[in-house]
Amino acid sequence: MNRFLVWALVFSLMIPVFFAGAQSACLELIGNLRPGSHGAEVLRLQVYLQSQGHLRVAPTGYFGTLTEGAAKNFQAAAGLTADGIVGPITRARIATETCGAVLGTSIGIEAVVSTTTSIGVRPEPYISSPVLGTQAAGASGRIVSGPVSMDGYTWWKVYFSTGANGWVAGEYLE
Repeated sequence: MNRFLVWALVFSLMIPVFFAGAQSACLELIGNLRPGSHGAEVLRLQVYLQSQGHLRVAPTGYFGTLTEGAAKNFQAAAGLTADGIVGPITRARIATETCGAVLGTSIGIEAVVSTTTSIGVRPEPYISSPVLGTQAAGASGRIVSGPVSMDGYTWWKVYFSTGANGWVAGEYLE
């Protein structure tokens, strides 16, 4: 048997033991991950998905169909679009769940917030996304997703008490 295959098998069997209990650390993934991706970022994602019960095989560092399925399960459970691609929104959700409040702010998932000024509410977390509606200064709502860093802003998805719901720049929330 090829020496590389033997080491790969041994390594894949040791990963669950090595990482057991290690998921209490903050997980901030840097790049987008999708089928065909491989490396340390994928391995860290797989360990997290396994710890959450979404991935039922040993992490390998390769993003194949099983990892894609586990990512879709995580996304669906988190109320995100279940496309299996670990992009900015999914990465932000993982960071929020493992790091708590991120980016030096006390705002996080389930936080009740209010607007500091009149703001535009958008369907996607970026400036060129069309404005669905506006919320007046002092409007209150609950954060349901985020953060996402895009276009120089930190975006949060907010369900407001009245009016338009969607993504708003965190700089205008308190």
